Amino acid sequence: MARRPCVPSVAVMFRHGLVGVDGSGGGRDAVALARALAPERLTLVHAHRPDRHPWPAGHPDPEADRDAARRLLEAARVALGADAELVTVADASPARALQQVAQEREADLIVVGSAHHGAVGRIVLGDVGRVVLHDAPCPVAVAPKDFDGAAPRQVAVGCDGTPESQAAVDAARDLVATHGGALTVYVVWEAPVVPVTGAPGAPAYVSQGLPERRRWAEETLEETLARLPGATAGKVLNGRPRIELEAIASRHDLLVVGSRGWGTARRVALGSTSDWLVHHAACPVLVVPRPADGADPAPPRRRRPPRPPTRSRSPPPPRPRPSPRGAVPAPAAATAARGPAGAPSGAAGAPRRRRRPVRDRDRARRTAACARASAT
Repeated sequence: MARRPCVPSVAVMFRHGLVGVDGSGGGRDAVALARALAPERLTLVHAHRPDRHPWPAGHPDPEADRDAARRLLEAARVALGADAELVTVADASPARALQQVAQEREADLIVVGSAHHGAVGRIVLGDVGRVVLHDAPCPVAVAPKDFDGAAPRQVAVGCDGTPESQAAVDAARDLVATHGGALTVYVVWEAPVVPVTGAPGAPAYVSQGLPERRRWAEETLEETLARLPGATAGKVLNGRPRIELEAIASRHDLLVVGSRGWGTARRVALGSTSDWLVHHAACPVLVVPRPADGADPAPPRRRRPPRPPTRSRSPPPPRPRPSPRGAVPAPAAATAARGPAGAPSGAAGAPRRRRRPVRDRDRARRTAACARASAT
């Protein structure tokens, strides 16, 4: 399906963006991504050591540390080339400071950069970015290392029919409507593998439910595209979702994904796929928080991929119950009730004596051994 640029609208996607600045390359990449997303307001945040922290010998006083943080933010604002509010927070945890400022100032976007030890053009999330992403009160955008600040013209979004992915689709639609560009929706389906009996020592695996899974993916894409602009493209892919979306990220300017299916409402909760992408994607990734409870962002209900049919197994035969210790089995009891030649007891002789249980025999042996030891 050919893609045509969407017509920009006057709507504003983000009204207040928060950018974490720490003076490293990741902070500069975050500033460049914030400039590309172009929110109405920008706030640059830097967290410095709190005053109550024990200062080591030779360290500058708290006032000098705050002045250094202020100069760092001033330099970031000059690099941004736009008006931005500067906020310094005395907190030992930069991630906690970003989340707190975002909640107090009602920001609707947090932008962070990658770690300095990652590969160029790839996202390698550091400790601060990882903590910010978990339980963030608004969408979080992660910039790859050495991001060039290009505007997102080719936007991709992953969808699996859940309310969380539909929230990501809505965010991608509004972003494209605001800044222009092309939007493509990807639905990735993966066929489950079931182990079967193969050659001795070599288990074999077969895929089941292929037609059902593909039909589910096509129906999910059709229902999603039905509520999007006509210029939106869609594609169904077969494979592991995180691997296919990682490959898609290398051909787009921005990748939008949703949170996992459980967690606090209106908070970012990383799932396995989104966590993989924010560590390996080659383009900026925007993670959208979960929608509020009871507020489904999309009209269609949550669709789950069908499960393959399972083989019915007959119940195993019941195991024979063990006889109590010292009891004679039924055939032996029948033999003991008769004489040596099969005659009834009493007619051909006395019945066999019941064997003493093992516990009694051991006790008798220990008693005899103690008696012999006492006699000697």
